[in-house]
Amino acid sequence: PKGKAKAKAKAAPKDKPAAEKTVGGYRTGKDGGAGVLGKLRSYKGCVIAEYVWLDAHQTPRSKTKVLTARPTSVSHLPVWNYDGSSTEQAEGSNSKILTARP
Repeated sequence: PKGKAKAKAKAAPKDKPAAEKTVGGYRTGKDGGAGVLGKLRSYKGCVIAEYVWLDAHQTPRSKTKVLTARPTSVSHLPVWNYDGSSTEQAEGSNSKILTARP
């Protein structure tokens, strides 16, 4: 005979990590990424970060990204990428450039 199925215990809600706080209505710390951003009902607490670099001809370029938290240190910023062939910094066949934190 089959035994009764046991109910799975629900996991306790996770507390925010110590590095993650809310300041002035904005969550601070590391960005939650696209998976978290896509599930938000409102972007009210999000911030926009801008990455600026110089291309092969020393012309300023930039790229923006919506973050789910306000970074409080450089380590909280995600690694971004861009197409290096459009800035003459890479060949077209291998043009994905990853940004590095200073």
